[in-house]
Amino acid sequence: VTTENLETMINKYFVFSFIWTLGGNFSDGSLKKFEEFARSIIPEIIQDFPFENSVWDWMVDISDGSWTQWQDLVPEFKYDNNAPFFNLIVPTVDSTRIKYVLKAEIDGGFHVLLGGNSGV
Repeated sequence: VTTENLETMINKYFVFSFIWTLGGNFSDGSLKKFEEFARSIIPEIIQDFPFENSVWDWMVDISDGSWTQWQDLVPEFKYDNNAPFFNLIVPTVDSTRIKYVLKAEIDGGFHVLLGGNSGV
């Protein structure tokens, strides 16, 4: 973030935070309604938000301020023949998103409790 792009970056992070703090707490039945609402107000805040796919499919790339798909950030899975089955963790879009948001919370000095369905 530079002084030249500070306002744009603040707006982008505001939109990202809005999606994840409010929209991340809804149950499956309410996600579509929230997405419709978010799509109606995001253009008033930031004009370059990519509306392909879902609003939850995008994050702000801190290196250049562009919108990046979570899918592009999923690390490659490397299978270890010696690892016990229950120690294998296959990275997914969901695990990548959760890891990013949890790291941001922890780095910010916040206590975190993650709840939700298991991913088996």
